[in-house]
Amino acid sequence: MYDVFRFAERPGERTLDQPDPRLECAVLRPQESDGEHFLSYYLPKEDAEAEEYKMRRREGDNDMDEKPPIPFHWVRDYETSRVEQDIPNEVLLVLDDLDDTTQSGRMSTHEIKGAYYMNISRKITLKKRRVNKYDAPLTDKIDIFQISHAPFTSEEDAERAETLGMVHDPEWLAKGKEAQEAKEKAEADIFGNGTDADGEGDEDMIPAPRTNGAHQDNMDED
Repeated sequence: MYDVFRFAERPGERTLDQPDPRLECAVLRPQESDGEHFLSYYLPKEDAEAEEYKMRRREGDNDMDEKPPIPFHWVRDYETSRVEQDIPNEVLLVLDDLDDTTQSGRMSTHEIKGAYYMNISRKITLKKRRVNKYDAPLTDKIDIFQISHAPFTSEEDAERAETLGMVHDPEWLAKGKEAQEAKEKAEADIFGNGTDADGEGDEDMIPAPRTNGAHQDNMDED
């Protein structure tokens, strides 16, 4: 699922007429103070650091461990306000003409030329959080943290591929439905043959042996 975060005004300290590539790689960190939940907003200090960060995410180099981490600096805190309404007309849209790379620099992962979309599940508005002098100070506030990249584990690779399939595979919904139907059919076949969920047969369906004209419990035979 995908969420849309919209700012009441442009984040960062630059004016609207100044390009700011840092905004494409911002980090939102959940925070809590006296039961109030909000988000802390972080950006790289320099444009070059932002471009380096985006390049690393695109290319996924194998020598990530050898590259220095990129520092992200606290900018300000934001209050969140969820839009309580359905979002039927907003989607995540990817146009792929099957060139070598897309506009973002990523390699194409689709098999068929076309437009791919995914529904937006939630919309959240971010407004600057006003500091109250009576608020308790944050005990875990972080002014600067550094981000580095580590190679994916096999489990993380599989999870990432499954998540990307939701957007990149035009038949993802159909495949998911077919897989669910196949699973239900297999379970029906198993249960129909007198096998329970643990793969064991239903003992009630097996006639108990008779001894001297009386029923004998199966466990007594052992």
